Amino acid sequence: MRNKVLIVSTYAGIPRVRKFAQTLSPKYDVTIYEWDRNNELSKYEILDGVKIVRFCKKAPVGLGLARLYPSWAFSLIWFSLRYRFDIIIPQNLDTLYPTWLIAKLRRVKVLYDIADFFSEAYIPSKFVSLRRIAAWIERFLIRRVDATIIVDPARLEQLGNVENKPIVVIYNSPTDRPDLAKDKLHIEKEGLFNIFYGGIISPDR
Repeated sequence: MRNKVLIVSTYAGIPRVRKFAQTLSPKYDVTIYEWDRNNELSKYEILDGVKIVRFCKKAPVGLGLARLYPSWAFSLIWFSLRYRFDIIIPQNLDTLYPTWLIAKLRRVKVLYDIADFFSEAYIPSKFVSLRRIAAWIERFLIRRVDATIIVDPARLEQLGNVENKPIVVIYNSPTDRPDLAKDKLHIEKEGLFNIFYGGIISPDR
């Protein structure tokens, strides 16, 4: 029997989560539990052999989300206790805390995937105290998971002192596209210097 893996995200359709699931699915029984914040997707779906279960509840963007977080966390804990998993991969701090509680109850392995260090990516810089508290909580929990995944080595500075804890770098790179061969791409060798930024653009970034 194959080990069961649960990947958790508070957003639906995150490409990094889907790539994780598709990579693991040939050897593991993979389920994604995600929050459909627009409440417009089906509650259950199978995509490329991966089971997707959704918490369907419309939610605002920003700090207004905090009032709905307890119901999300409870649903995740209930789902994880009802369907036992061997490994849980939470993405970012908002999924790590309930996952850590599940791990204590079920003694499952937790591989923490940091796509973004929560305090710096999601809490506005004007909330200095709140940022410090979130950073302390995230670093505290990182020391208590089985391993941590980061998207590039530069993130090590954000983690602080996590001695004796495995840290793995898995770049959040696009899927290979053999159809986009170099001879089909027009690349300027002279002229303006172009910079590409992929991700959310906000004042804090």
